[in-house]
Amino acid sequence: MRIPKIVVIVSFVSITALAVVTTLFVNNRKSVPIPEIAGFVYPEAKPLLAFNLVNDANESVGPEWFNGKWSFLFFGYTYCPDICPLTMTTLDKAYNQLNEEGIIDNARVVFLSVDPQRDKPERLAEYMRYFNAAFHGATGSEQQLENITRQLSVVYIPPKPEDGETDYIVDHSSSIILIDPDASAHAVFSAPHSPENIVDGFRKIINRWQQLYTS
Repeated sequence: MRIPKIVVIVSFVSITALAVVTTLFVNNRKSVPIPEIAGFVYPEAKPLLAFNLVNDANESVGPEWFNGKWSFLFFGYTYCPDICPLTMTTLDKAYNQLNEEGIIDNARVVFLSVDPQRDKPERLAEYMRYFNAAFHGATGSEQQLENITRQLSVVYIPPKPEDGETDYIVDHSSSIILIDPDASAHAVFSAPHSPENIVDGFRKIINRWQQLYTS
């Protein structure tokens, strides 16, 4: 069967137009430099793969929980004596500064506990309220925590307390992972943290995002 010439021409034009748009988009991405922050920005964002956690509202959540907002994700535990409260205080100051600048509506802070034996949803909710009522908490089984920490290259050593033991330390990374509105790992803020570094880095990332996807 012969294909009408007009169909061939339209198809060729459509393919050519798509190729041009794709080339322009790729070239535009290349022309927008990756910003320097107190950490690093991934050259290509890493989509989160399937996982199942429980948040501080006792709801089951997966990667879709991160859709539509920027999320500052920190791994720790509520009984942590030093790094966690210091980092959460820093995130609270950064969050408040971003709020004053009017750019926090599309961002949030998520605390992911690597101590599910002690950090139940109710305790996580209380811990979030202590630092900032707008913060979110979550945790999961050891298997699910291993899943998401491996995806994000976060190191932690699962606790092995003896029966009845409640006073123990959990070793974990102190980085803050920035998840973008497409539920992909976009950047990493390295310790030591400061509100100024987080705010400055986030501004740069937002500006680049807007140039890439809204221009």
